[in-house]
Amino acid sequence: MITNLPTSRDFENVAKQCLTQAFNIVYQIDEGLLYFEELQSEDVWEYHLGDLSTSLILVYQAIESLMKARICQESTLLLIDLKRTDWPTMPEQADKDFNELYTIGGEALQKTYGAAISPAKAEKDLMKFVEEIRFERNKIIHGVSRRYLDPEYLVKIILNTYTYFLGKDSWWLTMRELHINNPLFGIFNDNNYEEANLIEKLNYVEEVVGQAELCKHFSLNLKSRRYFCPWCQSSLAKEDGDLDTKWALLIPQKKKGATEIKCINCQRTQPVARQKCNQIACKGDVMSEEERCLTCNSYK
Repeated sequence: MITNLPTSRDFENVAKQCLTQAFNIVYQIDEGLLYFEELQSEDVWEYHLGDLSTSLILVYQAIESLMKARICQESTLLLIDLKRTDWPTMPEQADKDFNELYTIGGEALQKTYGAAISPAKAEKDLMKFVEEIRFERNKIIHGVSRRYLDPEYLVKIILNTYTYFLGKDSWWLTMRELHINNPLFGIFNDNNYEEANLIEKLNYVEEVVGQAELCKHFSLNLKSRRYFCPWCQSSLAKEDGDLDTKWALLIPQKKKGATEIKCINCQRTQPVARQKCNQIACKGDVMSEEERCLTCNSYK
């Protein structure tokens, strides 16, 4: 008997960890460049080529795990790379842990994925994407690749991996989930501040890939008019009043006179009043319960 069969969720969790590590590598190397314009970004990226290569390897590892997660929804046994005659499944044979068996990878995994997932033809773009990342990963693993890897490319493939396999919003929801569930969360700062401060990563990604590209990975339209989030602003003001980027959107987005906002950063939905701001230079008409204009951030 084959024991300890993994589930789809097991592989999905591995993928999320890999993608989060891949993103954090890029973010920790690159985010400082946004504030120090005198640094030559190409020099920094060249120096950290090994780290950026590791990020790409982690992305491909995540892709394989996500493909395995989808295959597991059909049958985990499809992942075993052994002749059926060699399976430890006969009465006289000892049990074997799944993790001790050879499992498929690379092209064999793609072939199995195509056979197990019914709309394989509809996923032509996905398979092209997977092959591109596999090719780049193999050059790093099996050679001495010196390919120039820039953070924009890496962040884009991380976002695409999430959206292709887990759908829109999955990147940011996973980033939040793993950050908040970390046992170290809140040890060094106020819980609310730490949660709200994730806005730095949103700001970074939008700066790197652009609003239009980032919008592809969210169900809400980020190109719509954006507002300050009262909860994020209050939470950040306790330690850092400079982070005042707008990530809240009126919802429902197509409803005229909507009276709620949803913040992408903190994921909170909050009521608002539709009143004109009394600041002459501001044309905003969205007020928080504390009578703060969420367009210009001034109080009534």
